[in-house]
Amino acid sequence: MPLQQKSDELQTQRDRLNLVEATPVRWRIVLLKAADALSRAQGRMGEYVRRFKGRLGKAEGIVAGAHKLARIIWAMVVSGQPYDESKAFLTTPASQARRLQNLRNQAKAPNMTLVPA
Repeated sequence: MPLQQKSDELQTQRDRLNLVEATPVRWRIVLLKAADALSRAQGRMGEYVRRFKGRLGKAEGIVAGAHKLARIIWAMVVSGQPYDESKAFLTTPASQARRLQNLRNQAKAPNMTLVPA
């Protein structure tokens, strides 16, 4: 026969479990609402969210913006430095090379050539 617990002990365990499970959902809601609000804001983050909304659709674009926002917040917490938009959207040589390669691949499809400006 299985062990039976008192109902108050079981309720305490349920409350503890619900608190642990609900916390990430609350953060998710906050980040999604913030990303949705950012899509109407001016600035690099607003451009980022709007670009992904156009590319992926409204819901997925907002999720991408929330993910970027979460990464920015995490970096601020870990490093202890304030938000700097120029660092958040810094173009590294690797990302620039990746973007150039993507443009070259897109130009190959319709037999186009990429000419420097």
